[in-house]
Amino acid sequence: MIDAAASALPADLIQAYRAAHYRVLTAPPLLLRVDRPDPALADLLSGHGAKRAVLLTASNPASALLSDNDNAQRHTRLLDALAQRKMQALPARNESPKGDWPNEASVLVLHADIELGTELAMAFGQNAFVAIACDATPRLVLLR
Repeated sequence: MIDAAASALPADLIQAYRAAHYRVLTAPPLLLRVDRPDPALADLLSGHGAKRAVLLTASNPASALLSDNDNAQRHTRLLDALAQRKMQALPARNESPKGDWPNEASVLVLHADIELGTELAMAFGQNAFVAIACDATPRLVLLR
């Protein structure tokens, strides 16, 4: 985990990750925001017996836009990697509140720790991911 001040990523990119909406596609959907505790997320985790989770995408590695087809294939590979590890994942979507970046398919991986999040995010070329501990507060984890 890298501190924002020590990150090689541009400050505006880190801010975009922090400002993003992370929507878990449950019924009703949950809208997660970085550094904001969420009681509905706490209920979701509790209902699954989970004390932690990570939110991951395989889309647009290193914030470089790929085609919809390429991103769909990468998402399928992420789901396959999670299935091989027997991890439970709920569908999610990363959204830009300004609409200046396309929505990205993602997953909320229940019971996953920061180590697994780091391993998978790095394997899919991501700059960052969101980790959630028992306090149900999404936190941005920078990898570069």
